Amino acid sequence: MKMKQVMGLAAAVLMLAGPGLVWGQQNAAPSKEAPKNTEPRKAGVSPTAADPSVMPKSGEKDTPLTKPGAPEPPTATNAEIKFEEMNHDFGRIASGKPQTHKFKFTNTGTEKLVVQQVRTSCGCTAAALDKKEFEPGEGSTIDVTFNPKGKGVQAKTITVVHNGRNGPDTMLNIKSEVFEPVEVIPPTLQLGDMVRGKARTEHVMVVSEDSNLQIKSIDVNGDLVEAKVASAPPSDVQDARAGKVGIDITFDGNLPVGRFLRVITVKAMASPTAGAPQEEWELKINAFANVVGDLKAEPASIRVPTTNPNTAFSEEVIVSRRSGQPFKIIEATPVNANLPGLEVKTEPYASGDVKGYKVIFSGNTGPTAGIIRGNVLLKTDVAEEPEFRVQFTGMIRDPNVPKGEAPPPSAPMQLPSKQAPATKPTESKPH
Repeated sequence: MKMKQVMGLAAAVLMLAGPGLVWGQQNAAPSKEAPKNTEPRKAGVSPTAADPSVMPKSGEKDTPLTKPGAPEPPTATNAEIKFEEMNHDFGRIASGKPQTHKFKFTNTGTEKLVVQQVRTSCGCTAAALDKKEFEPGEGSTIDVTFNPKGKGVQAKTITVVHNGRNGPDTMLNIKSEVFEPVEVIPPTLQLGDMVRGKARTEHVMVVSEDSNLQIKSIDVNGDLVEAKVASAPPSDVQDARAGKVGIDITFDGNLPVGRFLRVITVKAMASPTAGAPQEEWELKINAFANVVGDLKAEPASIRVPTTNPNTAFSEEVIVSRRSGQPFKIIEATPVNANLPGLEVKTEPYASGDVKGYKVIFSGNTGPTAGIIRGNVLLKTDVAEEPEFRVQFTGMIRDPNVPKGEAPPPSAPMQLPSKQAPATKPTESKPH
């Protein structure tokens, strides 16, 4: 009896709940995807306007179609820019002499022409337009100045950005054959090593198509170098041009040891073209050299191979004189060294034409990882070079760092508290 009561009660509940559940299902809003816009995107319309389904969420911004700060391209109208010529050839022109050409244009359209921008390639400039808007039938000129440099055929472009129907830009072109009215051969002197105490003279030639070429002045930006007009052009420099003048450049033997640069400025008078009056032309000659003393080390510096702490090492160099003259090393000591316990020994050396001393540099790397640097000071009986230095460098590896890896930032190499300033290990500098 009780079971029948329970089942009857459950049936009653289902009958009462059933219609409500069915009503709720029938009236629930169906879950459907928003219809996608399958029409092709129209030019000039942003993605969000063409397809509402990709509208940005609240707080988001639409992605711009152009780079920030870049000017928007002008909207095409029924204006039209027409140039009398699109190309101009300056012909054969002299380097360093600017040339200007006017490109004339007219608005041949039926609406207002707006010239938004004029861009030029390297070596050209365009004068700013007095106005940028032109009514139908109205026009102006774009003045382009070309500053030729060097020599050879050169071409440049000018881009005019506008709102004409033949836009958004129109390209103009200029070209020329650039030549040097006056040249110096060679324009640069790479002298390499120059031994102190030995003067040296180099020869260059100034050339021009003008047979009446003249040198107006010659200046040097430093002492101990003299430049003057030669009695005749150098025979080892060949050139077919009619005008030739030689210049002798002498470097004094007392130039200080070390690298140097001298600039020789030559001003010449020559006609750029046949029949034209002479003009002044300025030329620059750069002279580079490394002045060294009579004493030399081979190799030029001592390099201790990378090794571990508490490791013995020994390296050597041969010191001799370029002149081959005999000399003596009176004393040899390490200076400005950041590694204690270094020892320097010397012994006579002779091999073929080389006679001098073998300088043996040895020691122990000690317990600390870091950089080795300093100099070996040699005192000699050479009057001009009583002291001669050979630089040494090296590295003591931290054994806790795997080979080929740098130490971590948290554990930098420890260097001695006193260390010599870093210097280039590529050459010895006699003093």
